[in-house]
Amino acid sequence: MKLLVKILLIGIAVILLTVVLILGYYGFMPGVSSLFGSNKPRDLSITYSTSDLSSAKDKSKITEGVLTGNFTPAQSIEYSGQNEVSLQLTSAELTASLNDQSWKYFPLSNSQIKFNDDNTVEFSALLLKNRLPGYLEAIGATADTTAQVLKNLKYLPANPPIYLKFFAEGENNTVSKLTIYQAQVGRFTAPNSLIERYTDDFAHLVEKRLSIIPKFDMKEAKVENNIFKFNGTLFESFATAR
Repeated sequence: MKLLVKILLIGIAVILLTVVLILGYYGFMPGVSSLFGSNKPRDLSITYSTSDLSSAKDKSKITEGVLTGNFTPAQSIEYSGQNEVSLQLTSAELTASLNDQSWKYFPLSNSQIKFNDDNTVEFSALLLKNRLPGYLEAIGATADTTAQVLKNLKYLPANPPIYLKFFAEGENNTVSKLTIYQAQVGRFTAPNSLIERYTDDFAHLVEKRLSIIPKFDMKEAKVENNIFKFNGTLFESFATAR
């Protein structure tokens, strides 16, 4: 289950990190700290229990191990096996999985994900600033992207809240539909003109990230009737450095 969460968050994290890059590039980030109205992520009213986490794990049939020793970020996740899956997950199940992460470079905490009646998705969390360099290296970000992110990190407080509202569908390993309605870092909202200008770039970044995951195959991914549905190929097991 955690592997599926990481795959989903590749798309979310790439979009959020790109928003940070854009804001920094256009000079919006230097004064952003004075605009923060809270150090907590937006409450999406999603609650979960241990049964939600157990249900999500049972549905995925993916097992997790621990890597021991010293590892670079790029070596901190190992995958094995192959598993055809057809998953249907609720907001509570996916939120429970989001908050059950143990990978040392996982850059989010206090996460919530909400599926709305119109099939849009809302996501909120705290962005763990100190984990971003390792995370970027682990997902294979280019040196230029990493340098730009690190440059703009100095304008952010320690763990800023982030928020994203979007509609997305995936088909045959492509982002077939993507509309980003709102993206926030702290209480600063990215201008719609910038979001619209870079939406296609966001989609291409997500596709690029998914394309380099060994044996990953997304036949279909979408939200429908308040349920996230994924059909395709994932791994049987994976291990992470803690």
